[in-house]
Amino acid sequence: MKDVILQMLQETKDAINEIMKRDDFDGSALDYSKFSDYFYGVSVSDLVAQRDIYDLSVLSEIEDILSQIQSLRSARPDRAVAAEEDAQQSGKSEPLSFFWDKKEKIYYSSPAQAIDGFGVFAGRGTVFYEDKNRDSMLSDLFSKEGLHLSILRAEIDYDYKSSDLNDSINQYWVLKNAKQKYDIDKIFASTWSPPAWMKTIPGQIEGKNFNRLDSKYDDVFCCYILKISMDFEAAGIPLYAVSPMNEPQFPTPSWAGTIWLPTDVARFVPKLHVTLNRFGSHTKTIIGECANWAVSDIYTFCSLCIMWLSGTLDKVEISASHGYTIPNPFGGDQSVTYNQKSYNWVFDRFSKQRWITEISETTGFDPSMKKGLEFASSLHGFLTRGNVNAFTFWLGVEKTSNECLIKTDGETYIKGKVYSVYGNYTKFISPGHTRLKTSRNTSYNGVLYSAYKDPNAANSLTMVMINQSDLDSDIEFEVVDSGIQALTPYLTAEGDDNNWKKLDDIHLDKSSNSFKTSIPANSVVTFKEVAA
Repeated sequence: MKDVILQMLQETKDAINEIMKRDDFDGSALDYSKFSDYFYGVSVSDLVAQRDIYDLSVLSEIEDILSQIQSLRSARPDRAVAAEEDAQQSGKSEPLSFFWDKKEKIYYSSPAQAIDGFGVFAGRGTVFYEDKNRDSMLSDLFSKEGLHLSILRAEIDYDYKSSDLNDSINQYWVLKNAKQKYDIDKIFASTWSPPAWMKTIPGQIEGKNFNRLDSKYDDVFCCYILKISMDFEAAGIPLYAVSPMNEPQFPTPSWAGTIWLPTDVARFVPKLHVTLNRFGSHTKTIIGECANWAVSDIYTFCSLCIMWLSGTLDKVEISASHGYTIPNPFGGDQSVTYNQKSYNWVFDRFSKQRWITEISETTGFDPSMKKGLEFASSLHGFLTRGNVNAFTFWLGVEKTSNECLIKTDGETYIKGKVYSVYGNYTKFISPGHTRLKTSRNTSYNGVLYSAYKDPNAANSLTMVMINQSDLDSDIEFEVVDSGIQALTPYLTAEGDDNNWKKLDDIHLDKSSNSFKTSIPANSVVTFKEVAA
């Protein structure tokens, strides 16, 4: 892993030097505002927590890249620098004044990021398709009575044929039925590997030995993806976005995979964007999808930095990551779990949208609330500290492990508490909602909390609270600048009857816009605003 990171950083430095040497390169035309306050607000603890990634060798390479950029900036005419600084100052908003108070605060008029939706992967769909309960499980994932998921991820096959879409099996059954029956809001697709003959090691589909896309096939691979996008649209499952890569940092040893270094991304993705748009496709482009959040931070920064210098930054819309921990094979641990180390990306200042496109655990299936709370904590962190716009789980249906939301044996199926706590978000927060700023994104009195609303609708406030402790937790909230009158709680806790269980309404004190509540031990509670 570290060798790949160091190589991508070295290639990034080399690419920057090559761009700067071009006769047509105009450094004075670039917007340097992303870098002038580069480490403003960065928490040292964020980097310390990522010490398995950010060691001195990696940070030294990143510092070299920043020095390259700052040398360009310092060479600009004084008036250009002054104009940029004036623009920065006029564009800065005053920070919220968070003073100590017994009340936790929800800032009703202070939006954070927009929420694009929550979803699941449609691929690996044989188990799903062949199950006798498939229609019921489809409803459990996508209907309003179930999770009401709004995003579906598909896989672009390396041996794709147009006829595949006519055989509604596997992922295509999931895609078509979810779209037709439940009108899924967004479908996006990721590519594990181009066809093997397009790669630097022809005939090898795995990513091992640094197998990459051969650049001479860039245009052919663009057309390959375009053809699939057109086929999907003709089949009634149009693609909102497409990613030409999946976990590009990992030289997969025994399954389809491809190494994509940031230089490959900066070379190929603009071509893909142009190809898609030239033929009338409005499909967005995704980059990244590294397995780990901290790796994705470095990866997207390098990729987008090269594109920024090349003038192609507008050719990518979404930066993505997976939400896994890094396994420790030297300690005998090959499994991955829900990443609890999310933070606001330090090194990326370019992303327009940030998505988690895959997350799960590879441990044995655990339906307990303990596992549900671990997942809830990870999801909370990505939303509140990582500021992600969308969140997609790995598998919807599977037989044995925590890689799925629903476990089946072909005859009966189980929805564990990971499924249930996911619903505390997915059922109540719709695409287009925005997260609201709060007085903290870490725990208070053992409780993690976040808040959301529809900016175009009244009575749409949603609050999600997670109590991971073994004790009930009393907490008081003030909803600043709102006229909210009452909230309905929906409880998820241990027990079959405690899945989004509706509790008695809580009424706010009209004089202070505040309320007190007790969050039960080991639970997740969603509070939904009651219509006036």
